[in-house]
Amino acid sequence: MPVGTIKLGYDKNYTLQDSTLAGSVPIAHKQLYKEDFVTAEDSIAYATNNEYSVSTAPPELQETTFIDTPFAAIEAKNRLGIW
Repeated sequence: MPVGTIKLGYDKNYTLQDSTLAGSVPIAHKQLYKEDFVTAEDSIAYATNNEYSVSTAPPELQETTFIDTPFAAIEAKNRLGIW
């Protein structure tokens, strides 16, 4: 069944950090360092979901080797276009 949303993981973090990072690290960065991957998502329009019986299940993370946001976003859009 075609999917309605693609979720790609990119820029893998090999050294996960917990919340005990130094005080000068911004909160947004602390959250980023807790995650395995940064993610890029792309979805099709709601009307299309209903028209073509597209899966509405939450997307599974697909690991990639991209390190830049623009490339991951383009790849998510391309993979969504395949379905």
